[in-house]
Amino acid sequence: MKIVLSEKEEAGYRIAQALSAMEETSDSVVVNGKRYTFSYWRGRDIVVVPAQGHLFTVWPKGISTAELENLPALDWYWKPESLQARARFKLIKKVVDECGVEPEDFIIATDWDREGEVIGYTVYVHLFRSSGLPPSRMYFNSLMPEDVRSAFQSLGYMNERLLAQGLARNIADSIIGLNITKALTKRFKEVYPELVQATSLGRVQSPVLVFVVESLRQRIERRENTHVSEERSGEVIVKITSRGKTYYYRPLISYPFAELTPPLTVSTAREEVVVQRPEPVKNTDELVTSISGLAPGRAMDAMERMYLKGWLTYPRTESRWVPLELLKKVEEALRTHINLPPSFRAENSPSVDEAYAKEGKTGIVLTPEGVHAYFAGEMDELEKLVASHVLDTLLRTLMPTLRAEVVKLVITDSLGRRAEIEWQYKPLFSSGEVYTYIAFRNYPDIDPSDVSVEVLKFEEEATRVEYAPLYSIVAPVLREVDVVKWMQESGLGTDATRPTYPQLLKERRYVFDELYPTLLGKKVSEIVKAIGITAELTAEMEKRINELETLSDVDRFKEEWVDRYATDFVEKIKRLPEDAFCFRCPRCGAKLSISQNAKTRKIYGQCTICGKKYHVV
Repeated sequence: MKIVLSEKEEAGYRIAQALSAMEETSDSVVVNGKRYTFSYWRGRDIVVVPAQGHLFTVWPKGISTAELENLPALDWYWKPESLQARARFKLIKKVVDECGVEPEDFIIATDWDREGEVIGYTVYVHLFRSSGLPPSRMYFNSLMPEDVRSAFQSLGYMNERLLAQGLARNIADSIIGLNITKALTKRFKEVYPELVQATSLGRVQSPVLVFVVESLRQRIERRENTHVSEERSGEVIVKITSRGKTYYYRPLISYPFAELTPPLTVSTAREEVVVQRPEPVKNTDELVTSISGLAPGRAMDAMERMYLKGWLTYPRTESRWVPLELLKKVEEALRTHINLPPSFRAENSPSVDEAYAKEGKTGIVLTPEGVHAYFAGEMDELEKLVASHVLDTLLRTLMPTLRAEVVKLVITDSLGRRAEIEWQYKPLFSSGEVYTYIAFRNYPDIDPSDVSVEVLKFEEEATRVEYAPLYSIVAPVLREVDVVKWMQESGLGTDATRPTYPQLLKERRYVFDELYPTLLGKKVSEIVKAIGITAELTAEMEKRINELETLSDVDRFKEEWVDRYATDFVEKIKRLPEDAFCFRCPRCGAKLSISQNAKTRKIYGQCTICGKKYHVV
């Protein structure tokens, strides 16, 4: 008997389908006097059980009851994520004990990313009391039955590098985040005992909050000096005469035509150019930031649903590679719905080149089942929006390379200076093969042996412009996609986590739905800057995490980076003056008194001088 561990129930169901383990079984366990019932699937010699996310989390020892002077708490253990997580692990252990499986028969089929490795690893080590690598791991890029069966038939050890990086990231996030959150909350309560919520800080969340607050500061711009300038306008037209016919050409840029010195000579040149070439498919970051009007977090939610339905390849990936066989199947599915020209072929795609591959994962494409679901109208509106962008990328990756011949007029003056006019584009393909819109400029044919050119310069007009001192108030707008793009550029987070941070700031009540910071968000941002949690430091830590190769590297990383900076940040929070935690009246600067509704958790402030009331959160 073999047991397969999936990450989510939906994935477990599809894995069970592919492996012919379709006998759905419900079982229950009792934890702390409460009964929990879960479903899993049985086959003749296979059982599929879902983990439903993280069952264990890194937890600093004594953090729950620690006083400020006892922080930071640096020793840690694996704590059940929740009572429900405890119950689910208890059920998994029950099934393992009933089946009597050995470690090599416990197969991990969680998602193919760092978090998936950590989820599978923590279940494995708690089941078998082993700290070694799980020996049986399934890796697949989609939940198509053939992908699942192929992964089941080619089991191997867990990827130690991904696991080490996942463990290091969990340790860093929990130990740094929980310690500085505890210290910050304690300091706030010293000033405002009325506060009932924890004030959260995080290793990555903190610089993201600072970016949002700083980006949305109202800017007042002033142009200091009065000055006078002249703006000059003029026009250049090239007059071309050939065999008694005259043509006029107006260049978009006057230079270098205006600089030519007569007499002028004309020759022609021909050049073959690429006017269309296939594009690689997109990875997670590229796709979630390219869908106009859709927040990256919502795009990720839709992609996750589509993956669990078998309609999309795994949506958390840095890769842009697609196996040729998969792309051929997608092309075949597209041809049943779209009259593609014969030249649109999977072999055209640059993504079939393994140079685009990372970790063996594929880029994001619809599966054949996903193509059929899109055209059959089975997707909801959000899924359809995401799928339409993926389909557009698919068409662009299948399209052929198209070329054209450019005929140029080369004008040479008496000093040897040259200027060129792209006179004609002659497509080297049939019009039926054009996919993207290509505008071909086709001026009449001319005889190179009988052509003359004259550059006509029209009179320039001078306009006197006087600039007075100018004040302008700029109220910038920040979108969720802007936050995700900034995180990409700054090296913060991962392709899987970046889209979640704008929503996380909303849940922490640091920003409103429009991403404008609350008074609490502004105050916490000031504290983040004061203790030195910068984007540069966090990016350097991310870089070090991504360089980890083995499990033995994790302990060294914790000592050199996690323990060091957790201690540094907590000590700085302890040393901040009391005023750093006071909310101030935006009108007169006096301290606000605070009250918090224990039910709604909304925080209100009232100025102790002018009496003005504010909504802090």
